[in-house]
Amino acid sequence: MGTGRPGERQCPRSWSHHHDHHTLAPGLAALRHGAGPADPVGCRGIHVPGHTACLAHLTDTDRDTYLAGLAPGADIDHCGTTVRRQALTELRARTATTYLTAVTDALRTAGLTTDTAPAVEQTREDRLRAAVLLTPDAPAPAVVWEEDTGWRTASRRHPYTAPDTCPLLPGTPQPAPDALLAALAS
Repeated sequence: MGTGRPGERQCPRSWSHHHDHHTLAPGLAALRHGAGPADPVGCRGIHVPGHTACLAHLTDTDRDTYLAGLAPGADIDHCGTTVRRQALTELRARTATTYLTAVTDALRTAGLTTDTAPAVEQTREDRLRAAVLLTPDAPAPAVVWEEDTGWRTASRRHPYTAPDTCPLLPGTPQPAPDALLAALAS
């Protein structure tokens, strides 16, 4: 299903007909980013709802607003859009922040932390992580969330590097906040 551009991935034809980026009504090609004599179709990315550009060609403000409005499980379609790695990391971090805020709120409600949503960090290996410091009477000094492994207990002083940690709910990277509270209590 190529468009003549080497390495370009197109949406499968089995998707609904509005995903066919090859046939545009006369005059519509001129509305697409980069359309011109050398490339009469221009950008083949699906436009972001409410905009006349794909995710890659939105202004920074419009892209930030769009991404901030997404929630886990949102139905999105960015077929034909080339997305930079940093943009994907930003999207993952926003999703993680939403989840971590819910968990931190539950920990605070249970009296286990005074923290608000923790800062999400990106490791050199392109993984996301965050640490939540717990109150002195909590079952552990801190908990650390890592994108691929989930939650574990940690030391307060060096939460990311301390060797004596205990995994909580192994194999469940994003357990429900109440499941994490139960695991901490046990």
